[in-house]
Amino acid sequence: MKLQEDIDRIKEVMGVINEDWKTSLKRRIHNIDELIPRIVGQVKGRDSICKYSIDDYVDAVVYNTIEHMYWNFFEDIDDESKEWSEMYYAMERYIYDKFGQELRVDWHINCGS
Repeated sequence: MKLQEDIDRIKEVMGVINEDWKTSLKRRIHNIDELIPRIVGQVKGRDSICKYSIDDYVDAVVYNTIEHMYWNFFEDIDDESKEWSEMYYAMERYIYDKFGQELRVDWHINCGS
C-alpha cells in the first residue's frame, strides 16, 4: 500500500488527480446509461419495489449503479480517497439529474400513489 500512497501523493503534487478522474469518468459515463435498465431490473427482481418508499427505490438504483461502476471500472481507486468521493458525487448527481424523474415515474406505475 505504501507504493500506491506514494504514487497518489506524486499525482496530487503534479496536479494529475483532479483532471484524471474527470477524464476517466467522462469516458465511462455511457456505461451508466447502459447500466440503469439492468440495475432497475435487479432491484425489481429482488423484491417488490412497492415495499420501498419512492425515495428509497431511487436511492437503491443510484447506489447499485455506482457500486457496479466502481467494481467494473474504478476498483483501482481507493474508495476512501478524495478522488473517489468526487467521482461518487459526480455519478450520483448525473444519475439523479438524468434518471431521477424516470425512476419516480416507474415507481408510480408499479406501485400507484
